Amino acid sequence: MKTLAVELKNLGFKVFGDPEICCIGFNHPKYSIGVVKDAIKKKGWEIPIIQKPMALHYSFTPLNSLKVNEMVADIRLAMSELAMSK
Repeated sequence: MKTLAVELKNLGFKVFGDPEICCIGFNHPKYSIGVVKDAIKKKGWEIPIIQKPMALHYSFTPLNSLKVNEMVADIRLAMSELAMSK
């Protein structure tokens, strides 16, 4: 979790709280939640939206926690593509 939180912050995301166990909430100040969600979904990740605050929310399981590095790479690519499309 700490790895994902650090990487998200490096990409300009705001991470809510101090995620240490299995859940993380985050949003991006430049892009709407829907736009970010769609960009990440194109990379194969389904990340739900939460309210108050509007953010994406991801829960880790023993299986998907093994794919954090893959997730970070895909989010990095998705955000790069978003930046180039503007």
